[in-house]
Amino acid sequence: GNVPFVDSTAASSMAGVDASRFQEVKEPPPLEYGDATYWTLRYKEKSTEPFDWYLKWEQLKETLTPWLSAESEVLMLGCGTSLIPEQMVSEGLASSIVCVDQCAELIEALSEKYKDKEEAFHFEALDAAQLPVTDWAERFDVVMDKAMLDAILSGRQGRPKAEEVLKAALAVLKPSGRYVCISHARLGQR
Repeated sequence: GNVPFVDSTAASSMAGVDASRFQEVKEPPPLEYGDATYWTLRYKEKSTEPFDWYLKWEQLKETLTPWLSAESEVLMLGCGTSLIPEQMVSEGLASSIVCVDQCAELIEALSEKYKDKEEAFHFEALDAAQLPVTDWAERFDVVMDKAMLDAILSGRQGRPKAEEVLKAALAVLKPSGRYVCISHARLGQR
């Protein structure tokens, strides 16, 4: 049943207890997709469980295939545990994929999982706004973001952070490259 609200100050003074000795404890705010802590906690428990946000490879393949080839270099921002990089390589649509995620524990687990496929996969624990743009300048044929920008925009400082990510992504794209953003936001909001 419902527990009636009891004013702790009134209850403690009625019991002869000095209410000033108590400190009100506030519940911490819930974690949001824009918080790095959310992702650290999520992948601590599910670092090997495949999950694709929004769309799976089968739903994206027809759209992405014209921009990919056996020689393509792809950067997957906020890779999570998506199977898309593995599927792209297995279908001969990329020679190498760099998977970036801010969760170091996840990147460590993925590096271990794909250690026998190091020629095709490289994993980096990086904030997408802090890509090594000098080292990776104009390197990638495709930069793929599947739900990462949505997560960033849902957090504190979302808009400025999203702008930093987009600047970094554009700096590492080849002049003929494509930035692919899979988002639930309306076109005018992306």
